[in-house]
Amino acid sequence: MKNIFKSFYQPADIELEELWDKAIFVFDTNVLTNLYRYQSSTRESLLKVMEQLNDRVWIPHHVALEYQRNRLTVVGEQHKKFNDTKKIVESAVSDLQKKLENLQLKKRHSHINPDSLINGINELSQQFFKELDDLEADSIKVGTTDLLRDRLDNLFAEKVGEAPSQECILSIEKEGKERFNKQIPPGYQDSNKAKNGNDSYIFSGVEYHRQYGDLIVWKQILEYVKLIDIKHLIFITDDNKEDWWQKNQGKTISLRTELIDEIFRETNLKSFYAYKSESFLTNANKYLDENVSEEVIKEVKLTSDIQKDLDGSKTVDPMLEAEYLENDLNIQSKWKNALERITKQANLASLWQNDLERITKQTDMASLWQNDLERITKQTDMASLWQNDLERITKQTDMASLWQNDLERITKQTDMASLWQNDLERITKQHDALKGQEQLAKKLSKFDNTAESSFIPDELDKNDEQ
Repeated sequence: MKNIFKSFYQPADIELEELWDKAIFVFDTNVLTNLYRYQSSTRESLLKVMEQLNDRVWIPHHVALEYQRNRLTVVGEQHKKFNDTKKIVESAVSDLQKKLENLQLKKRHSHINPDSLINGINELSQQFFKELDDLEADSIKVGTTDLLRDRLDNLFAEKVGEAPSQECILSIEKEGKERFNKQIPPGYQDSNKAKNGNDSYIFSGVEYHRQYGDLIVWKQILEYVKLIDIKHLIFITDDNKEDWWQKNQGKTISLRTELIDEIFRETNLKSFYAYKSESFLTNANKYLDENVSEEVIKEVKLTSDIQKDLDGSKTVDPMLEAEYLENDLNIQSKWKNALERITKQANLASLWQNDLERITKQTDMASLWQNDLERITKQTDMASLWQNDLERITKQTDMASLWQNDLERITKQTDMASLWQNDLERITKQHDALKGQEQLAKKLSKFDNTAESSFIPDELDKNDEQ
């Protein structure tokens, strides 16, 4: 059954050993253009493996043509990354400063001082920008000598497929229409390129339509295998679309079974396998005794994933893009030390996180309270003027509490005195009457004594008569 359904089976380890030992290695356009996107160490690692296979490498004519047409665009993209990176860093630093300023930490939280963090980040940013300028000065530029291009020219000298005729391209494109309608790989997911305008171009008198590029590459591989009767072939592509790869639950399993079946039906191949660049390097360590580092393989995969999202017009994960930029711009170890130093200076920041979030919410609320806060502040200032009066009144109040008993006693005595008043008045009147009687008695006594000594009967009789 395996011989009938060969496209559904993965080659055994022993078959892969023979394949790597005897195969012709065919590279897709994206493998070549991605070399411009890697940092220098990664680019050198991949080139070293490719150059080790010097006499067993080959590329279709359409791969070479697309490389030449896209090279300047990729170089330009890389230079744009320098400016984009500066803008991202400047925006991030500015945004951080504004958020910290909005918290008004110096006014509201005397223990939190972000100055050391801000100063450290500003210092690191300036050093980083200088490093970017140095890297940009050393990078490949449009219109200057391209050493990478020179190496690829040497590697693929006399190893590029023959140029096709217009009749050949028309035949492939006609077949492509039928294949795309039936979603037969490869390339049917590129059919939307025809809607973007500018969908065709002419080179060396032959017109090409861009949506059929993958199919043209595939057909040229088949023709080359048949032409020189190749028995073992390895194809390396960084295309991630499902019109190239068989996927199950998001995991890439193998090249599409339709393509494997087609190449075995149309040629005399004994063994065939396809890799993405990261898998190609991983297996080069195994079968070619190479020593490609995990960091290099990781960057190759990361670059491929980034391009998949960009080519598919998807939004690139910011964290993924940030990691890509770091690799792409060859950030050196000295930045790691600087970052660690700033991290130590800003260790407090991690402890402030919850407080900062809480304070931020409170700060938003505080803006609503501003008028009340200003009014309360004015009242508080007035209260400080009242302080002395309040203290004096407090002392007087304390003294008054001591007088309370005396006041109550005096009040009782006053009430008693009012009761005595009438008695005093009565006694006074009686005393005055007694004094009058006493004076009268004295007068009478004197009168009596006088009468006795000079008593005249006739006068007494007259008085009696009267």
